[in-house]
Amino acid sequence: IACFVWTYKKRKTKVVCASQPFFLYIICAGTLMMGSSLIPNSLLTFDFSQDILNRSCVSRLWLFHLGFVVTHSALFSKARRIFKIMVAGGQYRRIKVRPLDVMKPFLILLSIALIFLIMWTTISPSAYVQVPIETSRDRFGRITS
Repeated sequence: IACFVWTYKKRKTKVVCASQPFFLYIICAGTLMMGSSLIPNSLLTFDFSQDILNRSCVSRLWLFHLGFVVTHSALFSKARRIFKIMVAGGQYRRIKVRPLDVMKPFLILLSIALIFLIMWTTISPSAYVQVPIETSRDRFGRITS
């Protein structure tokens, strides 16, 4: 969130303008989604019902994978934009590439990820299973391994 606010405040400076603030916002959103996948993961330590724990597992997968795809799709789209500018420069012609012009790969990758996540959730949803760990104890009942 702090990076998003910083980008917004500094969006008029040369460095941030050259870094394309539109893509920086998308990268911030993706990393926020990946980071927020830790919240459902923290619910696993509490004594909730099995349904809530199962939903927590599914939401953790959705948040992390969508955040990963959003972040890396934005980086790929940004690299594609730079590539288009470099190719046009090699041909000595002026070109204006707007952020929306290179959003097609971003939307395609995001759609593919959504399709896979929907299929994964409907065909084989994740379930929370607690597996006890075998431990050895000393003669006083303390765990030794």
